[in-house]
Amino acid sequence: MMKWKFLIGLLVAVTSSNVVAEIYRYKDEKGLTVLNRQGVPSQYIGNGYDVLNEAGRVIRVVPRALTAEERIEQERLQAQETNDLQLIRLYPTVRDLERAKERKITDIDGQISTLKNNLLSVQSKRDSLQQRAAESERSGSRASQSMLNELAELDKDKETIANQIRQTEELKKNLLLEFSYNAERIKQLTNRP
Repeated sequence: MMKWKFLIGLLVAVTSSNVVAEIYRYKDEKGLTVLNRQGVPSQYIGNGYDVLNEAGRVIRVVPRALTAEERIEQERLQAQETNDLQLIRLYPTVRDLERAKERKITDIDGQISTLKNNLLSVQSKRDSLQQRAAESERSGSRASQSMLNELAELDKDKETIANQIRQTEELKKNLLLEFSYNAERIKQLTNRP
């Protein structure tokens, strides 16, 4: 009799131990829900599945695999979140952003002003050299080759400086757009008008 009690006690202990069998719930190709103790077949893993305990309660959810488009969107959202955190760290308020914008635009305007002064200087040198070349030709002699070469160099300098002015003005325009976007984003993030 004692032997039977011992065996029954042992049997109860083994069946009520912490050995938990997991049940996997997934959908097959027909859309039917399948319960399986042996796991999820490899062709269905990408669709996601649930892991249930013996009582039928969900203990873990494995989401479906993302499509390429969803992964791209998720990466975009993560990048946006990173950018937002950095933006708020740099400029806690719109006023902070406005002050930074004023400093940057003042700096760029200074660069443009310097380039325009350089362009005027080159144009003045070119006009002076052109006048000397014209005087030489009116006096009956031809302008020297070095004078013509210098005129060509000054023309190249003018073109280079004009391109730098256009690029710097384009940079200014893009920065103004970026600052405008960032100001709106800070308003959204901080819920302030």
